[in-house]
Amino acid sequence: MIRVAIVEDSPETLRQLQGMIERYGRENEREFQFKCFSNGVDFISDYIPQYDLIFMDIDMPLLSGLETSRILRKLDRDVTLIFVTNLERYAINGYDVGAVGFMVKPLNYATFAIRMNQFLRHVAEGTEPFLLVTSKDGMAKVPLSEIYYITVAGRYVLLHTRNGDVECHKSMKALEQELQVHDFVRCDNSAMVNLKYVTAVQGSSAQVAGVTVTCSRNGRKTLLDAFTLYLK
Repeated sequence: MIRVAIVEDSPETLRQLQGMIERYGRENEREFQFKCFSNGVDFISDYIPQYDLIFMDIDMPLLSGLETSRILRKLDRDVTLIFVTNLERYAINGYDVGAVGFMVKPLNYATFAIRMNQFLRHVAEGTEPFLLVTSKDGMAKVPLSEIYYITVAGRYVLLHTRNGDVECHKSMKALEQELQVHDFVRCDNSAMVNLKYVTAVQGSSAQVAGVTVTCSRNGRKTLLDAFTLYLK
């Protein structure tokens, strides 16, 4: 699933982008989820870092696309940004805020497909998977490669990461479903480990990044099987 935001005040351009995204998804067997905003103020006021790609109109009322993008970069340094503009010369300024490209109105599908292909290559080359974490402190992206293991902490869970513990307002069951395709294994009702950091499975526990994590009887077998396949 690729999550897209479209920030565009022109209803016609908005419809065009929606149609192009849907067409591209059909032709390339990609699944997209998108949300639309008619101005930069609405987009940025309650922004959370949940998108993979943003199409940003430059010429908008209230807050221009460039001004919106400068605020955006303080909240989210990683999201891919593509500008949509009436005048090509304005798009050059977009590189100051890390835009990877631009499209000039009126839009055409050939140019759109080129930009999407560039975006997908960018994703394949450099963007690592992350977990979108909700906690009492707000929302944040936590790269999966930085999570050692996860434990239950009351109503929530704790992500034990390279940079310390992070509280996450998700259930262990929900995280298991989300992370099992990324080499995370549930080894106990209250613990899940990242196979990348498992160094040994002994008795009723596993060594994970130098820490002993308890395993249940069934969890130990599941972990051993997964760990064996992981090492092959």
